[in-house]
Amino acid sequence: MKRGNNSEAINGWLGQFKASDQQNADELLKALRFVSHDEFTTELRKLIPEVAKSGPSPVGLYVERELRSRNEIPQALFKESAKKPKRAYGAAFWPVQPLRAYDPKVGSEGIVAHLGSQLASQFPDLLFFHPSAYKCRQKGIRRFFLLTDFIGSGSRIDACLTSAWRVHSIRSWHSYKLLRLEVIAFSGTEAGCELIRQHPSAPQVRIALPCPTIASEFSAERAEEIRTLCTAYDPLDHDPVESLGYMGSEALIAFDHGVPNNVPRLLHRKAHGWTPLFLKKVTSDLRGQFNRRSDLEKLVERLHKLRQLKLAESPWLSRVPAEKQLLLLFLASLSRRPRFDETISRRTGLLIPEVRTFMALASSLGWIDEKRRLTAE
Repeated sequence: MKRGNNSEAINGWLGQFKASDQQNADELLKALRFVSHDEFTTELRKLIPEVAKSGPSPVGLYVERELRSRNEIPQALFKESAKKPKRAYGAAFWPVQPLRAYDPKVGSEGIVAHLGSQLASQFPDLLFFHPSAYKCRQKGIRRFFLLTDFIGSGSRIDACLTSAWRVHSIRSWHSYKLLRLEVIAFSGTEAGCELIRQHPSAPQVRIALPCPTIASEFSAERAEEIRTLCTAYDPLDHDPVESLGYMGSEALIAFDHGVPNNVPRLLHRKAHGWTPLFLKKVTSDLRGQFNRRSDLEKLVERLHKLRQLKLAESPWLSRVPAEKQLLLLFLASLSRRPRFDETISRRTGLLIPEVRTFMALASSLGWIDEKRRLTAE
């Protein structure tokens, strides 16, 4: 099955499936959320200062990355004095530093680090980039933000939080309510965010977009069909968990700078004659292929998923301006519970900041009540 608007790479990838499986493979691609570089940087540029201004300040910005560890215990964020009481000193771990000299690749932490350092320059009294222990005391820094592009399983961010939590001074500041640890990401899976919230430091987690997954994008029956497809065509070992992404994440997201290992392995792993769509997790060659469906097509698909069939099939829908189409989709999503920001974002594909903007507008116009239910108006 070939789709005319697809590139040769996508058609070639689809061609590896049996004819009876190509429809499900195509549906898997349609459900994949592609995040452009502009969308990624724009939303984090807004989100980080907004969250920083909403609480105690100033704020220290630290970039999540893979850390050295010993006996599975990550290196500490700061060095400590040998004598008691132990006192933190020195610089924090570098925001970008390959762990292996023979493999000096830089991952998404490079993009996040550049963004964080720019924001620190733009807001010099509010944000400090990777401040040392001395700088934290000197400036009276009240919150640490751990920045990342994506929360998958949550294990690597959990290690970074533990890196900070190992430092006696940080635990002391935290116990006296002088310091809070928080995590900010563009997107994250529900399971990964929940794992992070359970860390002893009790961090707040802020994201711009809940990560779409196989479970969230398909009905229960269709989701099982997609999982079966991902397991059957897994290029490694057909493991029913790892075939769906690292620790069974089932993530359906791709960034301009690459795909996380939390997406199904048939999308990015090469083995046993299988050619993945995103070879070595690189997405740059395909960035234009995931936005070819019109906004109207995406809107109609979302309305069908919300069981708003009359709206989806209405002939006047195409004449509604794009921004009002999104408002219509938002209102349609409020027709059933639950009505939390993240739930509405998952149903509609809208960013959480967009959901909050529409929520404020609908409330001011009297279209929703205090429980976010649609009114007669």
